[in-house]
Amino acid sequence: MNIRFTRAIHTASSERYLIHIDGEGDDAVLDLHYLANNSVVGTLIVLDKQYATKDASAKILQEADRALLPNASLDEGNLVFTVVKGSVIGEFKAAAAPELA
Repeated sequence: MNIRFTRAIHTASSERYLIHIDGEGDDAVLDLHYLANNSVVGTLIVLDKQYATKDASAKILQEADRALLPNASLDEGNLVFTVVKGSVIGEFKAAAAPELA
């Protein structure tokens, strides 16, 4: 399984990564939240049903631990993930502001 992470959002205390597995599609999304006690809480949202298994999710999270989180570790207990199976329904944005005359 070839896993590639693309950072989509970065703030002072969180990040969002799009996850591409064996290709270019968005197969999953990983949100990471960095807490004041040096621990990390993450949510993995699996979008492609072929990766919505415990084994596939474990591989994705192990690679995220290795590649993205040098200061936190599943083994050390300062990293916790929730895994969710989902699908994209749509993108919702604020309407464009009306032009002023």
